[in-house]
Amino acid sequence: MAEELNIRIKANDFKDESHITSICSVKLNIPLENISGFLITKKSIDARGREIFFNLNLKVYVKPEIPEAHQKIPPFEQLNSKIQKKK
Repeated sequence: MAEELNIRIKANDFKDESHITSICSVKLNIPLENISGFLITKKSIDARGREIFFNLNLKVYVKPEIPEAHQKIPPFEQLNSKIQKKK
């Protein structure tokens, strides 16, 4: 599952992936272990004051919980017979 998120960080923290991940964890109110990664979809610089900031639009990937119905994988023979029937 992917969540969209906008954050503002200091320029010094831009290269620190663990810091960005921890901010995402706090903003989304989920444990840090459940975040599998993020993708920066948009980046802009805010240099109006003394300190420079980055405004980031992120797509945060959260580890999904697999429903019990999807945990059971059918044996290979069953899958193979279904493929042959479609041909």
